[in-house]
Amino acid sequence: MDKDTFCILPWIHFYIRPSGRVVACCEQPEGMDYGKFQSNIHETANLDGLKKLRKDLYNGKKNKHCSNCWTAENKNLNSFRKNYNNVYCKYTNKQFVDSLTDYNDFSVNKNFKLRYLDIRSSNLCNYKCRMCGIGSSNSWWQFIKDNPKREDVKELKSYDHFNDKTGVIEFDLSLLELKEHIPYIEVVNLAGGEPLMLPGTYKLIEEFIKQNKKDTTWNLISNTSRLSYGKKNIIDLLSYFDKFRWKMSLDAIGEAHEYLRSDTSDWNIVYENSQKLIDYRSKNTNMDLDVHSSVSWVGLYRFYDVWKMYHQTTDYFKMNPVIVPKHMSIDILPRDDLCEALEFYQKKVIDHKGERNIGTLEDMVEYLRSTSSQKINASTMTTKAAVKQQVLFDKQRGTDLFKTFPEWGHFKKLLDD
Repeated sequence: MDKDTFCILPWIHFYIRPSGRVVACCEQPEGMDYGKFQSNIHETANLDGLKKLRKDLYNGKKNKHCSNCWTAENKNLNSFRKNYNNVYCKYTNKQFVDSLTDYNDFSVNKNFKLRYLDIRSSNLCNYKCRMCGIGSSNSWWQFIKDNPKREDVKELKSYDHFNDKTGVIEFDLSLLELKEHIPYIEVVNLAGGEPLMLPGTYKLIEEFIKQNKKDTTWNLISNTSRLSYGKKNIIDLLSYFDKFRWKMSLDAIGEAHEYLRSDTSDWNIVYENSQKLIDYRSKNTNMDLDVHSSVSWVGLYRFYDVWKMYHQTTDYFKMNPVIVPKHMSIDILPRDDLCEALEFYQKKVIDHKGERNIGTLEDMVEYLRSTSSQKINASTMTTKAAVKQQVLFDKQRGTDLFKTFPEWGHFKKLLDD
């Protein structure tokens, strides 16, 4: 086992996209999958692509499907691979891997059980975040219909579970198929789409409660625009378990939040819900409250606003630099802009030295330092294309990049060239 490439996830997990297509985990880039879900969990775990992935990661080869992790690690960031190797460290040993693996082809045997469950059965979502797309939110459907030459349209043709009226893509892994794995599942990740809009979220939680699986840890990644479904309150259900973690997806606050994520005037609702979660956390020991920020070039400086508002009242802050889509990546910025942002965050680290969750600001500094040092100069055309993409979204949404983010006003000249 090569520790520089080994990842435990392909031995305890696979991820099914709402399209029904299978990948090793949610971090694998769109367009890279290993085929459709087979007749059962065990057969799916032994799709040819997953067997090859296990072989590569075991033997020290950096499989291209894991490019997001390799990119993060090259920039000295904590990758998905490293994070879950740490979470499941008791399994990252040769004895456990040997107990599952046929080394002739790196298939797993009948001892294979899901120990990490990541459920994203639908792209149903009330948001259409700028770094997102139809695969994760049906709210993008109207934009796609208005722009039929987009790559998304080609992607949709491969989906067996697509509703061309609503844009909803659904694939439900039946509870019947999951029941035998529930006693082994240690962590459940609920995301979407927006998981609080999905009835399957509540059915799944209720099945774990029925099986008295109190020791399962639940991670819920939500835009935090709602806390219930009908009469079912998500906090009431999750309070049954020994531990759950709510991850608020927040990239900015106020109008900037609405620009980047919701495309509606809902910041006050999100803020009120976040305060309810903070209040619950302060009174209960079974909940951790995190902030996960997808930091794009557009919201580069606004990430600090989120940190400043929540760093004292949450347990963990995660900074996720947007890598795809490319037009949202920090990497498209010219070197001068990267250096200016680096200087901004270096000052904030000094200003807040010793404060709670300072590590995420230090991560930002490291990312910007690494990115700016690797780039002699940015391609003006790449920056120009990224700005034009935002302007295209603005026309469709009735928003204004330069009004909401005046810090990028100097990019207006790119539109005149």
